[in-house]
Amino acid sequence: AWLDAAQRLGALLQARIRQRGRPMGRPFALGVDASEGGGDKSAWCVWGRFGVVEIVAKETPNTTEIAGTTLALMRRYRIKPWYVAFDAGGGGKQIADQLRERGYDEIMDVDFGGRANDSRKYMNCRAELYGELREAMQPSLGQRQQIVGRIGRMLSLGAAKWSHSKLWCASLPPDGAELREDLAVLPLLRDGEGRLRMAPKNRPPRAASARSEKCLRDLLGRSPDQGDAAVLAYFAWQRGGQYEALAEYDGPLVYR
Repeated sequence: AWLDAAQRLGALLQARIRQRGRPMGRPFALGVDASEGGGDKSAWCVWGRFGVVEIVAKETPNTTEIAGTTLALMRRYRIKPWYVAFDAGGGGKQIADQLRERGYDEIMDVDFGGRANDSRKYMNCRAELYGELREAMQPSLGQRQQIVGRIGRMLSLGAAKWSHSKLWCASLPPDGAELREDLAVLPLLRDGEGRLRMAPKNRPPRAASARSEKCLRDLLGRSPDQGDAAVLAYFAWQRGGQYEALAEYDGPLVYR
């Protein structure tokens, strides 16, 4: 139901973009899930104030193509480097390093397996990024089960008035079947401390028992490339806004 509502928003967004003839929802951010091959695809997700604007996914046996596609999307949507985040795995860190050497210093690479910022709530960084996107997409239900809250306000307002409001949303493209699958299949899991955790992406080598927990490749039949790109893009969009707010702040710094 959450994904249905997000795609309804996405349909409104795409219709409005066709009417305007140009993207809406600046500033835009970019999440990049790089792949070195082996059947997986590299994926790019462009995210704006109203959610997913564009998804690109393709095989990249020549990984030098990843940097070129990234720069092309940055130019097309006028994305600043501090609004770009790479998955550090799959060669992503090396590509981000190459771009930083070319002057895009603020591009960030994210270690999905690293420590979460809020380690009391999330088991690791991957769980945190997916958990934050989940919270952004969660609709509220009224007494008669109507969708209210952020998503309800956006649906009732209509895309024609979105640019005149300060609201934002987490919409998904209505034709984004693979991205929807990547998000819909994820089980809601907790560790022994009650923290949100993710099913492993790959089956551990020693997990030979049929009773072992299913990994994401078992659930999807592939890697969740577009899902990873989407959570990176949403993270980059949040981070970019915080970066600019800090850069514009000229008041006194208070240390606690």
